[in-house]
Amino acid sequence: MEFRQTKLSNQLEVIAEIHPKAFTASYGIFVNTGARDEEAQISGMSHFLEHMVFKGTPTRNAAEINRQFDRLGASANAYTSEERTVYHATVLPEFQEKTIELLCDMMMPQLDPHEFSTEKQVILEEISMYDDQPPYGGFEKAMELYFGKHPLSARVLGTHESVEGITVEQMAKYHSERYRTGNICVCATGNVDFDQLVEQVTRFSANWFVGEAGRKKESLPKGSGDSMMHHSAANQNYWIRFSPGPCRHDNDRYAMRLLSMVLGDETGSRTFWELIDTGLAEGAALFSQEYDDEGLLQAYLCTSPEDFEEAKNIFTAVIQSALSQPVTDTELQQAVRKVCSSILLSAEKSSNRLFTVGAAWLSRHTWETAEEIVAKYRSVTTKDLQRVAEKYLQSPALSLTVCAGSE
Repeated sequence: MEFRQTKLSNQLEVIAEIHPKAFTASYGIFVNTGARDEEAQISGMSHFLEHMVFKGTPTRNAAEINRQFDRLGASANAYTSEERTVYHATVLPEFQEKTIELLCDMMMPQLDPHEFSTEKQVILEEISMYDDQPPYGGFEKAMELYFGKHPLSARVLGTHESVEGITVEQMAKYHSERYRTGNICVCATGNVDFDQLVEQVTRFSANWFVGEAGRKKESLPKGSGDSMMHHSAANQNYWIRFSPGPCRHDNDRYAMRLLSMVLGDETGSRTFWELIDTGLAEGAALFSQEYDDEGLLQAYLCTSPEDFEEAKNIFTAVIQSALSQPVTDTELQQAVRKVCSSILLSAEKSSNRLFTVGAAWLSRHTWETAEEIVAKYRSVTTKDLQRVAEKYLQSPALSLTVCAGSE
């Protein structure tokens, strides 16, 4: 295995984790833009633009893009989050050039008005679909309440009102400002010819927008206290709890991920034995989420209305139990084995490594092997977990309850 990286004259970065004996190769274009980079009136723009990237370029229409991926036998897709948009494809190694040419061409979409209008309706239906599924917009509302005026409060899909109001001209402007070479990383993993990759990316990105695109970062007060919303379609109650956690650049993130597994993993955790195994709750989980400048410890609970208060009180007590009942070495080692097994099993596929390698480089400019990441988890001690618990679990929290039935 070998890692190589370079920066082209147009500021575009190209990186690769090369496994010469791999059967496949995965390629991704990682754009450092997402919901947090949008003004309120164009909320949902990054996700909308992701859809439009597949709807045609000056050289091929939407059908031709899909047919070419099919001819390559590619497994291709894209996703948008609060902080990045990623386009990716996994193919046989001999199709490297054709895959890179296609992905690079897609980065300069045509933004056809007819396709734009059609796709807008698709996204509005997607928003409605998520609003009609548990927990019925609860996470989005909790993000708004917790982050307040911070850019992370923005909804990835946007709202009906914001998406309805987005114009082709606004999208073209956003695209030219955010899809710049200094804000993009091209990543490849698996059986990759790096020298050819650099030559191909150089050639096929020649018409991209050149330059940088910044990101607003600021520390703002977080929301706290208890809130409630009702949804007539809900039959269960849902409880969402947000409190501070380590950000993406904080080494405490390893200890926090393990602590959340000990307390609230979906199997074998303290929460599992208190709430799931007893049948008191249908779902309960605690997990850590990291962003560039913020971190979250998120709790999620789903239970019947009649059991809700009892289940919520037990879950809260389990979270706080790490302070009075420190994590044992047995609990820690079980969590370490779980996370390390997951990392190493995932690393056997080039497509999985693509997301790990690309995301780490985009946010931290670091590359680590799966074994090096595993070593960091194995180095965490029970004292580290106790320190992280004392640092974060006593912080004010924001909780939102989505109640069954009408208000």
